Amino acid sequence: MSTAAAGRRTWRRKLAIAVASLVAFFALAEVGLRLAGYPRVGGMRWIADDELQQLPAPFQDAIRGDDEPGREPIRVRINSHSLRGEDFPSAKPAGEKRVLVVGDSLTFGAGVDEDEAFPARLEQALAAAGAPARVVNAGVNGWACWHYRRWLEARGFALAPDALVVAVFFGNDMEGPRLLPRVGPAWLENALERTATFDWLLALYRERLWKQVRAWRQGVSVAEVEAELAAYTGGAENARSAEQQLEIWRAQAFPQLEALRDEAQARGLPLLVALIPTYVACKAPATPRPYRLWREALGELGLDCVDLEPLLRPSGDGAWLSWDHGHLNAQGCADVGAALAKEVLARGWLR
Repeated sequence: MSTAAAGRRTWRRKLAIAVASLVAFFALAEVGLRLAGYPRVGGMRWIADDELQQLPAPFQDAIRGDDEPGREPIRVRINSHSLRGEDFPSAKPAGEKRVLVVGDSLTFGAGVDEDEAFPARLEQALAAAGAPARVVNAGVNGWACWHYRRWLEARGFALAPDALVVAVFFGNDMEGPRLLPRVGPAWLENALERTATFDWLLALYRERLWKQVRAWRQGVSVAEVEAELAAYTGGAENARSAEQQLEIWRAQAFPQLEALRDEAQARGLPLLVALIPTYVACKAPATPRPYRLWREALGELGLDCVDLEPLLRPSGDGAWLSWDHGHLNAQGCADVGAALAKEVLARGWLR
Protein backbone atom coordinates (compact mmCIF):
# COMPACT_ATOMS: atom_id res chain seq x y z
CA MET A 1 0.00 0.00 0.00
CA SER A 2 1.37 3.38 -0.93
CA THR A 3 2.09 6.03 1.63
CA ALA A 4 -0.63 8.25 0.11
CA ALA A 5 -3.26 5.50 0.36
CA ALA A 6 -2.28 4.76 3.94
CA GLY A 7 -2.55 8.45 4.74
CA ARG A 8 -6.05 8.67 3.25
CA ARG A 9 -7.15 5.62 5.24
CA THR A 10 -5.77 7.12 8.45
CA TRP A 11 -7.52 10.42 7.70
CA ARG A 12 -10.84 8.66 7.07
CA ARG A 13 -10.46 6.65 10.27
CA LYS A 14 -9.80 9.79 12.30
CA LEU A 15 -12.76 11.53 10.69
CA ALA A 16 -15.03 8.57 11.46
CA ILE A 17 -13.86 8.54 15.07
CA ALA A 18 -14.45 12.29 15.36
CA VAL A 19 -17.97 12.03 13.89
CA ALA A 20 -18.82 9.05 16.10
CA SER A 21 -17.52 10.89 19.16
CA LEU A 22 -19.59 13.96 18.28
CA VAL A 23 -22.73 11.87 17.79
CA ALA A 24 -22.11 10.06 21.07
CA PHE A 25 -21.56 13.37 22.87
CA PHE A 26 -24.83 14.85 21.64
CA ALA A 27 -26.70 11.61 22.34
CA LEU A 28 -25.47 11.65 25.94
CA ALA A 29 -26.22 15.37 26.19
CA GLU A 30 -29.74 14.78 24.85
CA VAL A 31 -30.41 12.05 27.42
CA GLY A 32 -28.95 14.09 30.27
CA LEU A 33 -30.86 17.25 29.37
CA ARG A 34 -34.14 15.36 29.01
CA LEU A 35 -33.60 13.94 32.49
CA ALA A 36 -33.00 17.52 33.63
CA GLY A 37 -36.36 18.68 32.25
CA TYR A 38 -35.53 19.82 28.72
CA PRO A 39 -37.02 20.66 26.32
CA ARG A 40 -38.85 23.12 28.53
CA VAL A 41 -42.55 23.87 28.24
CA GLY A 42 -43.28 26.52 25.69
CA GLY A 43 -41.69 27.36 22.42
CA MET A 44 -43.89 28.40 19.55
CA ARG A 45 -42.69 27.07 16.24
CA TRP A 46 -42.07 29.52 13.44
CA ILE A 47 -42.04 29.24 9.66
CA ALA A 48 -40.19 31.39 7.16
CA ASP A 49 -42.40 33.62 5.00
CA ASP A 50 -41.42 35.54 1.88
CA GLU A 51 -43.73 38.46 2.64
CA LEU A 52 -43.44 38.71 6.41
CA GLN A 53 -40.05 37.18 7.21
CA GLN A 54 -41.58 34.72 9.66
CA LEU A 55 -44.94 33.59 11.02
CA PRO A 56 -46.10 31.22 13.75
CA ALA A 57 -46.33 27.74 12.29
CA PRO A 58 -50.01 26.82 11.74
CA PHE A 59 -51.89 24.12 13.66
CA GLN A 60 -50.03 24.47 16.96
CA ASP A 61 -51.49 23.80 20.38
CA ALA A 62 -48.67 24.60 22.76
CA ILE A 63 -48.18 25.34 26.42
CA ARG A 64 -45.93 28.27 27.16
CA GLY A 65 -44.21 29.11 30.42
CA ASP A 66 -44.14 32.90 30.04
CA ASP A 67 -47.16 33.54 32.25
CA GLU A 68 -47.18 35.51 35.48
CA PRO A 69 -45.53 33.88 38.51
CA GLY A 70 -47.99 31.72 40.42
CA ARG A 71 -50.23 31.04 37.43
CA GLU A 72 -50.55 27.92 35.38
CA PRO A 73 -48.71 28.00 32.04
CA ILE A 74 -50.80 29.58 29.31
CA ARG A 75 -52.19 27.75 26.31
CA VAL A 76 -51.42 29.07 22.85
CA ARG A 77 -53.41 27.79 19.87
CA ILE A 78 -52.27 28.76 16.38
CA ASN A 79 -54.85 28.15 13.66
CA SER A 80 -54.55 27.45 9.93
CA HIS A 81 -54.01 31.18 9.27
CA SER A 82 -50.90 31.27 11.52
CA LEU A 83 -52.87 33.41 13.98
CA ARG A 84 -53.77 32.87 17.61
CA GLY A 85 -57.18 31.40 18.34
CA GLU A 86 -59.63 28.82 17.09
CA ASP A 87 -59.65 28.02 13.40
CA PHE A 88 -62.16 29.64 11.06
CA PRO A 89 -62.90 29.44 7.33
CA SER A 90 -61.28 31.94 5.00
CA ALA A 91 -64.59 32.48 3.23
CA LYS A 92 -66.91 34.46 5.47
CA PRO A 93 -70.21 32.65 6.12
CA ALA A 94 -73.40 34.47 5.23
CA GLY A 95 -74.49 36.83 7.97
CA GLU A 96 -71.19 36.80 9.83
CA LYS A 97 -69.50 40.07 10.79
CA ARG A 98 -65.73 40.14 11.01
CA VAL A 99 -63.35 42.51 12.76
CA LEU A 100 -59.61 42.15 12.17
CA VAL A 101 -57.35 43.36 14.97
CA VAL A 102 -53.78 43.67 13.70
CA GLY A 103 -50.91 44.26 16.10
CA ASP A 104 -47.83 42.92 17.81
CA SER A 105 -47.33 40.84 20.95
CA LEU A 106 -49.69 43.08 22.97
CA THR A 107 -52.46 42.17 20.55
CA PHE A 108 -51.37 38.53 20.46
CA GLY A 109 -51.69 38.48 24.24
CA ALA A 110 -48.19 37.60 25.42
CA GLY A 111 -48.51 36.45 29.02
CA VAL A 112 -52.29 35.94 29.04
CA ASP A 113 -54.59 33.15 27.94
CA GLU A 114 -56.35 33.13 24.60
CA ASP A 115 -59.69 34.32 25.95
CA GLU A 116 -57.96 37.07 27.96
CA ALA A 117 -56.19 38.79 25.04
CA PHE A 118 -57.89 42.06 24.17
CA PRO A 119 -59.19 40.93 20.74
CA ALA A 120 -61.05 38.14 22.56
CA ARG A 121 -62.29 40.68 25.12
CA LEU A 122 -63.47 42.86 22.24
CA GLU A 123 -65.43 39.93 20.80
CA GLN A 124 -66.97 39.21 24.20
CA ALA A 125 -67.96 42.85 24.70
CA LEU A 126 -69.54 43.09 21.25
CA ALA A 127 -71.56 39.93 21.86
CA ALA A 128 -72.72 41.24 25.24
CA ALA A 129 -73.87 44.44 23.52
CA GLY A 130 -75.94 42.51 20.99
CA ALA A 131 -73.53 42.98 18.08
CA PRO A 132 -71.88 39.56 17.68
CA ALA A 133 -68.86 39.41 15.39
CA ARG A 134 -65.87 37.20 14.83
CA VAL A 135 -62.87 39.15 16.04
CA VAL A 136 -59.69 37.82 14.45
CA ASN A 137 -56.58 38.16 16.58
CA ALA A 138 -53.98 39.10 13.96
CA GLY A 139 -51.32 40.02 16.47
CA VAL A 140 -47.90 38.43 16.09
CA ASN A 141 -44.92 38.77 18.39
CA GLY A 142 -42.29 41.14 17.02
CA TRP A 143 -44.47 42.76 14.38
CA ALA A 144 -44.46 46.49 13.57
CA CYS A 145 -46.33 48.72 11.11
CA TRP A 146 -44.23 47.29 8.29
CA HIS A 147 -45.69 43.85 8.99
CA TYR A 148 -49.26 45.10 9.46
CA ARG A 149 -49.39 46.49 5.95
CA ARG A 150 -47.83 43.44 4.34
CA TRP A 151 -49.99 40.94 6.20
CA LEU A 152 -53.17 42.78 5.28
CA GLU A 153 -52.18 43.03 1.63
CA ALA A 154 -51.06 39.40 1.43
CA ARG A 155 -53.67 37.74 3.64
CA GLY A 156 -55.86 39.99 5.77
CA PHE A 157 -58.03 41.78 3.22
CA ALA A 158 -58.87 38.40 1.66
CA LEU A 159 -60.69 37.48 4.89
CA ALA A 160 -63.40 40.07 4.00
CA PRO A 161 -63.44 42.06 7.26
CA ASP A 162 -66.25 44.46 8.05
CA ALA A 163 -63.97 46.60 10.20
CA LEU A 164 -60.24 46.87 10.81
CA VAL A 165 -58.48 47.80 14.04
CA VAL A 166 -54.73 48.46 13.90
CA ALA A 167 -53.27 48.44 17.41
CA VAL A 168 -50.08 50.51 17.39
CA PHE A 169 -47.79 50.27 20.41
CA PHE A 170 -45.79 53.40 21.23
CA GLY A 171 -42.83 51.32 22.38
CA ASN A 172 -41.63 49.73 19.16
CA ASP A 173 -44.27 49.53 16.43
CA MET A 174 -43.17 52.75 14.74
CA GLU A 175 -39.75 51.59 13.62
CA GLY A 176 -38.64 49.19 10.92
CA PRO A 177 -38.97 45.44 11.29
CA ARG A 178 -36.74 43.82 13.87
CA LEU A 179 -36.64 40.11 14.45
CA LEU A 180 -36.12 38.48 17.79
CA PRO A 181 -32.59 37.17 18.24
CA ARG A 182 -32.31 33.93 16.30
CA VAL A 183 -29.46 31.50 15.79
CA GLY A 184 -30.46 30.40 12.31
CA PRO A 185 -33.25 30.39 9.73
CA ALA A 186 -36.73 29.54 10.96
CA TRP A 187 -36.89 26.21 9.12
CA LEU A 188 -33.73 25.06 10.89
CA GLU A 189 -35.05 26.00 14.31
CA ASN A 190 -38.34 24.29 13.46
CA ALA A 191 -36.47 21.10 12.67
CA LEU A 192 -34.27 21.20 15.75
CA GLU A 193 -36.45 22.71 18.45
CA ARG A 194 -37.89 19.40 19.63
CA THR A 195 -34.46 18.31 20.81
CA ALA A 196 -33.43 19.00 24.38
CA THR A 197 -29.89 19.89 23.32
CA PHE A 198 -31.01 22.61 20.92
CA ASP A 199 -33.54 23.94 23.42
CA TRP A 200 -30.78 24.28 26.02
CA LEU A 201 -28.35 25.93 23.60
CA LEU A 202 -31.04 28.32 22.37
CA ALA A 203 -31.96 29.26 25.93
CA LEU A 204 -28.30 29.86 26.74
CA TYR A 205 -27.90 32.11 23.71
CA ARG A 206 -31.07 34.13 24.23
CA GLU A 207 -30.79 34.50 27.97
CA ARG A 208 -27.05 35.10 28.35
CA LEU A 209 -25.11 35.49 25.14
CA TRP A 210 -27.05 37.44 22.51
CA LYS A 211 -26.56 40.80 24.25
CA GLN A 212 -22.82 40.24 24.28
CA VAL A 213 -22.89 39.25 20.62
CA ARG A 214 -24.95 42.33 19.69
CA ALA A 215 -22.64 44.60 21.71
CA TRP A 216 -19.60 43.13 19.98
CA ARG A 217 -21.13 43.60 16.53
CA GLN A 218 -22.14 47.21 17.22
CA GLY A 219 -18.97 48.14 19.09
CA VAL A 220 -20.90 49.24 22.18
CA SER A 221 -21.20 48.07 25.77
CA VAL A 222 -23.68 45.50 27.02
CA ALA A 223 -25.24 48.22 29.18
CA GLU A 224 -25.98 50.26 26.04
CA VAL A 225 -27.61 47.22 24.42
CA GLU A 226 -29.76 46.69 27.52
CA ALA A 227 -30.79 50.36 27.53
CA GLU A 228 -31.74 50.13 23.86
CA LEU A 229 -33.77 46.99 24.51
CA ALA A 230 -35.58 48.54 27.49
CA ALA A 231 -36.58 51.56 25.41
CA TYR A 232 -37.56 49.39 22.45
CA THR A 233 -39.91 47.24 24.51
CA GLY A 234 -41.44 50.25 26.25
CA GLY A 235 -39.94 49.57 29.67
CA ALA A 236 -37.78 52.69 29.80
CA GLU A 237 -37.54 56.13 28.25
CA ASN A 238 -35.89 56.42 24.87
CA ALA A 239 -32.57 58.23 24.82
CA ARG A 240 -33.50 59.97 21.56
CA SER A 241 -35.08 63.40 21.59
CA ALA A 242 -38.74 63.72 20.70
CA GLU A 243 -37.82 65.30 17.38
CA GLN A 244 -35.39 62.49 16.52
CA GLN A 245 -38.03 59.89 17.26
CA LEU A 246 -40.59 61.75 15.16
CA GLU A 247 -38.27 61.80 12.16
CA ILE A 248 -37.74 58.04 12.44
CA TRP A 249 -41.49 57.48 12.63
CA ARG A 250 -42.11 59.69 9.61
CA ALA A 251 -39.55 57.76 7.59
CA GLN A 252 -40.35 54.21 8.65
CA ALA A 253 -43.89 53.84 9.98
CA PHE A 254 -46.03 56.68 8.68
CA PRO A 255 -45.79 55.56 5.02
CA GLN A 256 -47.04 52.12 6.08
CA LEU A 257 -50.02 53.60 7.92
CA GLU A 258 -50.80 56.00 5.08
CA ALA A 259 -50.81 53.09 2.64
CA LEU A 260 -53.16 51.16 4.95
CA ARG A 261 -55.43 54.20 5.22
CA ASP A 262 -55.63 54.53 1.44
CA GLU A 263 -56.15 50.80 0.91
CA ALA A 264 -58.95 50.69 3.48
CA GLN A 265 -60.64 53.72 1.95
CA ALA A 266 -60.44 52.18 -1.52
CA ARG A 267 -62.15 49.06 -0.19
CA GLY A 268 -64.75 50.98 1.80
CA LEU A 269 -63.38 49.36 4.95
CA PRO A 270 -63.69 51.23 8.26
CA LEU A 271 -60.30 51.62 9.94
CA LEU A 272 -59.62 52.45 13.59
CA VAL A 273 -56.07 52.97 14.88
CA ALA A 274 -55.74 52.18 18.59
CA LEU A 275 -52.84 54.03 20.21
CA ILE A 276 -51.33 51.94 23.01
CA PRO A 277 -48.94 53.78 25.34
CA THR A 278 -45.96 52.29 27.10
CA TYR A 279 -45.85 51.54 30.81
CA VAL A 280 -43.31 54.37 31.19
CA ALA A 281 -45.63 56.85 29.45
CA CYS A 282 -48.48 55.87 31.76
CA LYS A 283 -46.35 56.14 34.88
CA ALA A 284 -44.95 59.59 34.02
CA PRO A 285 -46.44 62.53 36.00
CA ALA A 286 -47.82 63.92 32.75
CA THR A 287 -48.12 62.63 29.20
CA PRO A 288 -44.55 62.61 27.80
CA ARG A 289 -43.81 65.01 24.96
CA PRO A 290 -42.76 62.25 22.50
CA TYR A 291 -46.12 60.57 23.04
CA ARG A 292 -47.99 63.83 22.47
CA LEU A 293 -46.06 64.47 19.24
CA TRP A 294 -46.75 60.90 18.12
CA ARG A 295 -50.47 61.22 18.79
CA GLU A 296 -50.71 64.58 17.02
CA ALA A 297 -48.70 63.40 14.01
CA LEU A 298 -50.91 60.34 13.55
CA GLY A 299 -53.97 62.56 13.72
CA GLU A 300 -52.51 64.73 10.95
CA LEU A 301 -52.46 61.68 8.68
CA GLY A 302 -56.25 61.67 8.70
CA LEU A 303 -56.43 58.44 10.68
CA ASP A 304 -59.37 57.67 12.93
CA CYS A 305 -57.49 57.18 16.21
CA VAL A 306 -58.48 56.24 19.73
CA ASP A 307 -55.92 57.09 22.41
CA LEU A 308 -55.82 54.45 25.17
CA GLU A 309 -53.47 56.38 27.43
CA PRO A 310 -56.30 58.06 29.42
CA LEU A 311 -57.77 54.59 29.97
CA LEU A 312 -54.56 52.88 31.10
CA ARG A 313 -52.91 55.72 33.05
CA PRO A 314 -55.22 55.55 36.11
CA SER A 315 -54.66 51.78 36.37
CA GLY A 316 -50.96 52.18 37.11
CA ASP A 317 -49.28 48.83 37.64
CA GLY A 318 -52.67 47.13 37.63
CA ALA A 319 -52.86 47.02 33.82
CA TRP A 320 -49.44 45.51 33.12
CA LEU A 321 -47.77 42.17 33.66
CA SER A 322 -45.89 42.25 36.93
CA TRP A 323 -42.83 40.63 35.38
CA ASP A 324 -42.98 42.34 31.98
CA HIS A 325 -44.06 45.96 31.82
CA GLY A 326 -44.04 45.81 28.03
CA HIS A 327 -47.30 43.81 27.95
CA LEU A 328 -50.80 44.14 29.34
CA ASN A 329 -52.13 41.70 31.92
CA ALA A 330 -55.61 40.18 31.88
CA GLN A 331 -57.20 43.25 33.50
CA GLY A 332 -55.47 45.64 31.11
CA CYS A 333 -56.63 43.54 28.16
CA ALA A 334 -60.19 43.50 29.49
CA ASP A 335 -60.19 47.29 29.80
CA VAL A 336 -58.81 47.76 26.28
CA GLY A 337 -61.26 45.26 24.78
CA ALA A 338 -64.23 46.99 26.40
CA ALA A 339 -63.01 50.42 25.27
CA LEU A 340 -62.55 49.27 21.68
CA ALA A 341 -66.01 47.71 21.67
CA LYS A 342 -67.50 51.08 22.64
CA GLU A 343 -65.59 52.79 19.83
CA VAL A 344 -66.66 50.25 17.20
CA LEU A 345 -70.29 50.32 18.33
CA ALA A 346 -70.37 54.12 18.46
CA ARG A 347 -69.32 54.23 14.80
CA GLY A 348 -72.09 51.82 13.78
CA TRP A 349 -69.74 49.61 11.77
CA LEU A 350 -71.46 46.31 12.57
CA ARG A 351 -75.06 47.18 11.81
